[in-house]
Amino acid sequence: MERQAYLRPSSAAVWSKCAGYAALNAALGTEYVEETDNDIREDGTACHWLAAELWEGRPVRPGDLSPNGREITEEMFNAVEEYHALLQSWDGTDAVLEQQVPVSRYFPGVADGTPDAWKYISAAATLHVADLKYGFRPVEVWRNAQLIVYAWTLVCELVAAGNDVHQVELTICQPRCAHRDGTTRSWTVSTQELAQLVATLAAAAQVCYAPNPPCSVGPQCRDCMAAYACRTLQAAAGAGMEVSYDATPFELNEQQLGYELSKLMAARDHIDHRINGLSMQAESLLRKGKRVPAFELGRKATRWRWRAGTEQFVRRLGELFNVEVMAEPRIKSVAKLRNAFPVDVQAMYGEKPEGELTLRMSDPNEAIKKMGGRNG
Repeated sequence: MERQAYLRPSSAAVWSKCAGYAALNAALGTEYVEETDNDIREDGTACHWLAAELWEGRPVRPGDLSPNGREITEEMFNAVEEYHALLQSWDGTDAVLEQQVPVSRYFPGVADGTPDAWKYISAAATLHVADLKYGFRPVEVWRNAQLIVYAWTLVCELVAAGNDVHQVELTICQPRCAHRDGTTRSWTVSTQELAQLVATLAAAAQVCYAPNPPCSVGPQCRDCMAAYACRTLQAAAGAGMEVSYDATPFELNEQQLGYELSKLMAARDHIDHRINGLSMQAESLLRKGKRVPAFELGRKATRWRWRAGTEQFVRRLGELFNVEVMAEPRIKSVAKLRNAFPVDVQAMYGEKPEGELTLRMSDPNEAIKKMGGRNG
């Protein structure tokens, strides 16, 4: 895979901080993902699909399946409701959703991308750009690299079409994140200031194509699929595994305390990033049938759910057993009706999907347990 495949608007926060990110991933041929947690990534994809479907007036109900096979939940509907309220606050309902823009035309070396939503209001000479995030990890809107790339592309396209754009309002809508500034957060910037930030990002993209570009550690390491093979991250993480001293008391003054505590927290982050990278490599090897001592793949726990298309049968069961099965506008969950029907009857219409495989440490005593606790 070429470097441009990793230089996407959605990964701008990574390649703008680590020049070696694209080269290292391209050399390893890693898969490109925006979020390493598969459940969050797939639920996010489903939530974006739901937002687009409802915006276009197409009917979707809780319990339906998205194109990527995720169940549409009430929580997703609540998130989309907040997101749509934001879009409607842009003076109407004609915002543009999920439409690709020619990023590469204004950021050479960066792949084209698709902003979640945008709208230009000519009366205010203002461009609005929004991004829906369904994850829990806080995303900062101030100088958000991904939104800056999209916004500048749109500004250039609008100006080329004869429009005036004096300012841009960037917004992150993150309904499941408890953020100090609220779940929907905006930052307004003039096009002049935006141009200065764009120059820095465009230059950073070009550095990514230099021979042997250097890697840099930081928060961007968290979701880098090549973290397991990064010597810079290995060295930074290794610095946290050093030596022991005697028990002589050593109390720090305020200045020393602040300095060391900040450095230790940074070192902890480096170690966490290194662990994430090695975990991804270990999981990949185990999925290929390789053996990684002390680790194995286990399945995440899942909940029972009604099989698709069985609503009418569950309603009839309710009539047969004189049980109220409806909690408008949908049927109650399997858990709430667990004691209402015989177990074998429930199994006909309910299912417990197989949990996703995930990495976990092996229990060193598992073999002994299976042999009844007998030693050697």
